[in-house]
Amino acid sequence: VLDELAITEIPKALLERVIDVGFFRPPISNALIATEVVLREPYVVAVPKGSRFARMRHIKLIDLAQEPFVTYAAGPSVAYSQIINACYEAGFHPRIVQQARHPETLIGLVRAGAGVALVPSSVRFGGGAGVELKTLTGRVPMAEIAIAWRRSDDSPLLHRFLKAARRAAVLSKVKVTGRAS
Repeated sequence: VLDELAITEIPKALLERVIDVGFFRPPISNALIATEVVLREPYVVAVPKGSRFARMRHIKLIDLAQEPFVTYAAGPSVAYSQIINACYEAGFHPRIVQQARHPETLIGLVRAGAGVALVPSSVRFGGGAGVELKTLTGRVPMAEIAIAWRRSDDSPLLHRFLKAARRAAVLSKVKVTGRAS
């Protein structure tokens, strides 16, 4: 059964055997849970279709310094701090006008003209009308997807699943990297 959980719910669900594996954006830190990053992908910038940035092929992060930002909410995910740190390293403090938990919400806010957003490049596959997703140049933060499971679980089925997940991640890297560049 496939179920969607918040990152904070995954460790408890694993330890209580509600789920056998979980996919998440790191970190999860628990000695009883094994984790493995299976995919790293660059962030891209989502801009409104009619904006001046929509006509650009590549965008430097510093080019966004005067733009309003919609970004991930601060919390257990590292996305917020990755984006803020990338902006600081580029030489500016982003003017955050709205925060959200999900990339789909950020895309909707960009579509509505609230600002620009940095989102993982896999969002390219579901970006939607009214938004352009542009490649960032220079030092680009990377988003990770990891898999978690109970360290004590030695089920052959689990190990076959992990092997299949690793294989699928390798195949998706080729597709995501090909679309993002």
